[in-house]
Amino acid sequence: MRVAGLPPLLTSNKCQRDNAPGRPPLHSRFKAWQSGNPKGRPKGSLNLATIVKKEGNKKIKVKEGGRERTTTAMGAAVAQHWRKAAQGNAQSAKLMFDHVAKAEDVQSGAQPQLQIPKLDASAVRRIAERILRNIEEAASDEPISDD
Repeated sequence: MRVAGLPPLLTSNKCQRDNAPGRPPLHSRFKAWQSGNPKGRPKGSLNLATIVKKEGNKKIKVKEGGRERTTTAMGAAVAQHWRKAAQGNAQSAKLMFDHVAKAEDVQSGAQPQLQIPKLDASAVRRIAERILRNIEEAASDEPISDD
């Protein structure tokens, strides 16, 4: 069936069949080999990590004990968290102690320990025992050669 003024592709039964939930009409679908974001990310735009580092390294003036000194924003934030931890703020204390532990692990070159929940630990233990049994059985089945 052909409707006057419309291209044959849009009037075919296939087009009507394809226009179902999750299948938009052919004329509004993405075109093959054409980007959905033709201009892309602008050159020079920064990601979040870069912005955080840049802002954290900015020099700011801080009043401490009546004296004014210059420090980085990141250094001031760390000092403030240590003060709050000393005053009994549990969240600040946990944050600082976690960062200290992580820094010590990095300095010592220690690998982070894999933490396995108790249920998973018992399953891992059973699997390891089964593997060891299979290795022992395979070793006992091999003939001993007198070379």
